[in-house]
Amino acid sequence: MQPYSQMKNIQQMKQENKEDQARQQSEEDYNSLFNIEDSVLFE
Repeated sequence: MQPYSQMKNIQQMKQENKEDQARQQSEEDYNSLFNIEDSVLFE
């Protein structure tokens, strides 16, 4: 049985990991929007 604080830390790390992935994903979506715009502009 793990101490409560350690379990809480694991939950927190998982949560932060999810947030990082979501942030990364939205940045990629954001960048791809601009990439599409750029390729349309320069054709």
